[in-house]
Amino acid sequence: MTRKSSGSVESLLAEKRVFTPTPEFVQNALLKTRQQRDQLWRRSIEQPDGFWAEMAEEHISWFKKWEAVEEYSFTDDVYVRYFRGAKLNASYNCLDRHLNSWRKNKAALIWQG
Repeated sequence: MTRKSSGSVESLLAEKRVFTPTPEFVQNALLKTRQQRDQLWRRSIEQPDGFWAEMAEEHISWFKKWEAVEEYSFTDDVYVRYFRGAKLNASYNCLDRHLNSWRKNKAALIWQG
């Protein structure tokens, strides 16, 4: 016996609700205006290597810096490689590097069942 309800998966595929951020959230946001977001997006498209190098420097702790931000080849075997030659520790970046910052007493993981 099957039962169709209005809460079916299909009804969830067309989300129409809009969730407006709180004024406090907007105040603390790095990009506050559509113009700032558009400029950042445009730079990521027009200068991808410079953009991603800057993001990587600013937001990730590296043990060894990269030789190239992006490499790709479409001959013989197709491959794409990012941050060639770089070394990082994912666990350190997720947890340890925050121990000496304002984040040191924030929950690293919040789980909801």
